[in-house]
Amino acid sequence: MTTTTLNRTEAVVANPPTDVRESLGEQILLKLALDAVQSLEPSKLNAAVTGEPTIRPQMMLTLLAYCYAARIYASQDIACASRNDPSVRYICARTVLDWRTIRQFRRNNRELVEQCLAYVLKRAWLLESNEPEGEWSAFNVVVPERTWDFAFAAQQKIEVAIIMDMPQCD
Repeated sequence: MTTTTLNRTEAVVANPPTDVRESLGEQILLKLALDAVQSLEPSKLNAAVTGEPTIRPQMMLTLLAYCYAARIYASQDIACASRNDPSVRYICARTVLDWRTIRQFRRNNRELVEQCLAYVLKRAWLLESNEPEGEWSAFNVVVPERTWDFAFAAQQKIEVAIIMDMPQCD
C-alpha cells in the first residue's frame, strides 16, 4: 500500500471532527483547549494582545479554541455563551466578555488562535481514531491515500468566524 501526501488544496479536511464537543464531550474538549494553550511557546504567548488589561491571553485562546472546535463561531454567540454556557463560563472565570473584545482578540492574535485550534483538532482526531500520537508530524497526519491538514482546518474555522462577524462590522 502506498502513502500519498496531498498538497494544501487537496487536503481532506472534512474528516477531522467538525464539532469536537459533540463527538468527544465537553470535558475532553475543555482539556484539549487548555492543553493547546500550554503547548504554545511562552514568548509567543507573552506577545499576545488582549486589548483589555484585565483579560488574560491564555483565557481568550482557550475560549476561542474551545468555541471554534464546538462550532460556536460568531463573537456575539461566544459572548452570550460566556454568560450562559457552564463550560464557557468556567473558561472565562466568570468574566463576561463583550463581542467586540472577542473579535479584536481574534484579529490581533490570529496565528496563535490557529495554532491552538489546530492542536485541538489534531488531538481530537487522534482520540477519535485511536491513533498513536507519536507517529504523526506536528499538524499534518499522513495516512494511506489521505492527508488531514489540521492547520488548514483551523484556518477554515476562523474564516467561518470572520464571516459570522461580518454583520457586526463597525
